[in-house]
Amino acid sequence: MNITKFPQSCLLITNNETRIVIDPGELFTAQYERGDLGELDAVLYTHIHPDHLDAELAATFSEEGVPLYGNSSVIEALDREVALLEDGDTITIEEITVEAHDLPHCVMVNGDPGPQNTGFVINDMLFHPGDGTEIDGLNVENVAVPIAGPSVSPNTAFSLAKQVGAQSVIPIHYDYWIQNADIIKERFEAEGLAVHVLDNGDSVEL
Repeated sequence: MNITKFPQSCLLITNNETRIVIDPGELFTAQYERGDLGELDAVLYTHIHPDHLDAELAATFSEEGVPLYGNSSVIEALDREVALLEDGDTITIEEITVEAHDLPHCVMVNGDPGPQNTGFVINDMLFHPGDGTEIDGLNVENVAVPIAGPSVSPNTAFSLAKQVGAQSVIPIHYDYWIQNADIIKERFEAEGLAVHVLDNGDSVEL
């Protein structure tokens, strides 16, 4: 399974001929074109914040006939068809399985809890938590960890990796809230975690 990172929390996931993308938001469209993602079998959204969801790009996907998936908050936000993924749901998209897990959005600057947030386990191998940093009862080998945000830090990133029993992490969510992923790589590796720091457009094979 191949993972390509794009701005903020956008990951393009390819397994054989199946291609899905998670959270192509406005930071993606500020730097990339729709065509940079190639043909897609599905688009998944963790939550409604614009750095994770670009409504105009979602409209383009919909017009192309690409299936969109998200939680009830995402469905309410988009004026187009979105398939509902609730906590515990599992779907199969060609050669990719997706399992939905609700987890709290990180606390906002003003102390608000943030919107409904749904993470996705892909092929039982990789967890994308959206903007979540705490979850119980999940074990997965690889996790994409937010490393910067209103209440996100290297500490919350490391804690999430340990909570899910991950052996390797892909840092995400540091294009707007700036963080030095290379420093995190050094410190996490010292604690026994493999870290894949990906520049935008770079890939790793899991």
